[in-house]
Amino acid sequence: MNVIDKLIVDLILEISGKEVVPLVQALRKKESISEFKLASKLNLTVNQVRNMLYRLSTHNLVDFTKKKDTGNSGYVYIYFWSFNQKIARELLVSFKNNKINMLKKRVEKENSETFFVCPSQCVRFDSTNAMEYEFKCPECGKILVREEGRKNVEKIKKEIESINLELQELKDTEEKERKLMEKRLEKEREQQRVSME
Repeated sequence: MNVIDKLIVDLILEISGKEVVPLVQALRKKESISEFKLASKLNLTVNQVRNMLYRLSTHNLVDFTKKKDTGNSGYVYIYFWSFNQKIARELLVSFKNNKINMLKKRVEKENSETFFVCPSQCVRFDSTNAMEYEFKCPECGKILVREEGRKNVEKIKKEIESINLELQELKDTEEKERKLMEKRLEKEREQQRVSME
């Protein structure tokens, strides 16, 4: 599984759930697949497949065309679905950037506030909430202890770094694909020039 495939699976997991991943993988393999073929391929009902497709559609991740079913009375339409790779990449970058911003805010909060935890790991409070509970755990009654925030900050910073690496890999992959496409187009133009002479 390449970087883009992994990141798209992560995106689908986040916005639609794990049951939609096999559907997306099937859609990415082929252009314009009917919902009936998808249902039989995935061993699901057509209604289940439609529900998943509609969830993807709310994020514009799928496109469809409808065609009249000539085998019936003419009033039945069959929908053919395609995965929108470009929108998926844009949404992926947007989600990752939002997550980075959220994590940066968490780092700021971790650095600016004092936190208290239960020795049994029941709860974690900022100083205001810890005072409300008189520095006692509401779950087990033990005295809360001051937490060393450096570990959390380092963990969050590593997560930010990991997301930045994923975004860079995505950019690098897209750049490689763009260059390959340019080479193909240039080759086709050259072939057209040769054939015109």
